Amino acid sequence: MAFEKMKKIRDSNDYQLEAMLGLTEDFRSGLPIIPFNQMRPYRGHKFHLYSGERLNDMVESIKENGILVPPIVWELPEPIDGMRYEILAGHNRINAATIAGLTETACVVKTDLTEREARTYVRETNILQRSFSEMLPSEQAAVIAERYEDMKSQGKRNDIQKELEFLENSGIYGKISTCCLADNKLKSSDRLGQEYNLSIRTIARWIRIDKLVNALKIRLDEKKIDILAGEELSFLSEEQQNNLEFALLENPQHINLTKAKQLRSIAKNSALSPEKIRAVLAGKGSNPKKTKLPILKIKPNIYTKYFSADTPVKEIEAEINKALDAYFCKK
Repeated sequence: MAFEKMKKIRDSNDYQLEAMLGLTEDFRSGLPIIPFNQMRPYRGHKFHLYSGERLNDMVESIKENGILVPPIVWELPEPIDGMRYEILAGHNRINAATIAGLTETACVVKTDLTEREARTYVRETNILQRSFSEMLPSEQAAVIAERYEDMKSQGKRNDIQKELEFLENSGIYGKISTCCLADNKLKSSDRLGQEYNLSIRTIARWIRIDKLVNALKIRLDEKKIDILAGEELSFLSEEQQNNLEFALLENPQHINLTKAKQLRSIAKNSALSPEKIRAVLAGKGSNPKKTKLPILKIKPNIYTKYFSADTPVKEIEAEINKALDAYFCKK
């Protein structure tokens, strides 16, 4: 076959850059021509292919001009299902080209990649093509979760870890930012937040949402599950999430934060059986009871060591609140 006879371009940085930018015909002429039936989507590909007008425009462009920017593929050590390459960058181009009637294209071939390096190609090229803000919720969650894992694997300290642990243990929303910022300078989480213009709280939320099973992610993308509800549901086990999906197939409906909280509360305090899931969806589930804390009176000899006699009560309460935030953040 033609692609077996042609010279393969390996890991030259200059060639990679030119390929991604679609520069020079001389460069393109040196690339191997690979049939589409020898390529498979990347195994961990979490991004939706273009559809509608955007897909139609790409198909028409390829019919007229061909594929201007060569896809990047990974040559596998061993073929999978008879295919020798996985697509790292160019899933939409190859899909549109197939619709346009093409059967092969020039590609940049990568070898000797780690799984992490391959994921980085897939993630970053998708961000370049459509920007983070244009992605569906499940795609945004995948991007943030993967970047977080990259940071962890590099041994970088991360304040998001505290956020996730806090959510795991308490499920209380909106208080962690004060807690963590009171005692820690933002480190890797700060860089991640700046990279995507997101708060630590939002980053933690996307990481949680990435733990949803695929069926529930689809419902999230279709706005059949609220974002905050999706975060709550991510604390259910995989089996419980699948049972919820089965129940939703029987009784289709929108899942809001209230129902998601009920499901999580039941799962935390007892077994969340399929019957209990159906009861919540049918409106028969009860809201979790809030435990009332006893009224606590602080003896004067405890706080007068730190405040003068003329200090306003509200100021004392505010300082005690800050001290408690800082204390529990360290735990």
